[in-house]
Amino acid sequence: MVLISCATITPVTNEFNISDEYVEYIKTTVNPYEWGLRDNGRFYPYSRPGGRMIGYGQSAFDKKYYSQGMSKEEAENNLRNGLEKTLTDLRQYLITHYPEHPFDQLSSKSQEILLDHAYSTGPENLSDEFYSAVIKQDWDKLFNEFLYICLLYTSPSPRDGLLSRM
Repeated sequence: MVLISCATITPVTNEFNISDEYVEYIKTTVNPYEWGLRDNGRFYPYSRPGGRMIGYGQSAFDKKYYSQGMSKEEAENNLRNGLEKTLTDLRQYLITHYPEHPFDQLSSKSQEILLDHAYSTGPENLSDEFYSAVIKQDWDKLFNEFLYICLLYTSPSPRDGLLSRM
């Protein structure tokens, strides 16, 4: 007697929601020192290599920001809206270019990394090699070829001259 199973394998879904914790993380990566935040509690445009920015990495496209600024609440709402739009675009991009790897079937870590980088550059501007490394969770390749890691050193350091006093 031969038994044949006709059960279908349902892929695991990991629907990504933009949590408050994720928003806080993105705020600290795109504007860690709250550049442009003045004593009145409002953000004003600041310069970055990509152009004039305001708040949490949004383009300062509206001239009113130069005179009126933007509240922290407005900046966070703009960030959330930008992340939501990027998430929609990223899901669509993966369906089109990587149909065997839908966004909601990736690991949570892969989802976070892709959204973080797609928010900064746009899903269409990430390289195929980057997508491949994130999808495969090839952390060695990601860290060695794509991610910039800054190690902060604390004193005492030879540069600050404190070692000579120890």
